[in-house]
Amino acid sequence: MNSVTERLILYKELDSLQDEQSLLEFETKLRDRFGPLPQPAKELIATIRLRWLAEKLGFEKLILKNQRLIGYFVSNPTSHFYQSEVFSKVLKFVQSQSKKCKLKEDN
Repeated sequence: MNSVTERLILYKELDSLQDEQSLLEFETKLRDRFGPLPQPAKELIATIRLRWLAEKLGFEKLILKNQRLIGYFVSNPTSHFYQSEVFSKVLKFVQSQSKKCKLKEDN
């Protein structure tokens, strides 16, 4: 797509989606309008799913840097999140996958 304005409108629409059904409808709309999706478009859609999953796990931010995925949990150290079942499961996963995952506290 060559039009920057049109691209920005689609990015904004994509960013506003809240659930899998609306994402699938968006993907269908793109295919109907532009044909088969190129790999970068598929990866962008997968990124939205990854962001949703990260939010469910309590991450405020994800960064891909030097082929490493870095997740940042809730910045408030007194947040109830740190006493939640979700955080407990994340800790257990990190402990069981110590060769693949590391957890460290900054500041």
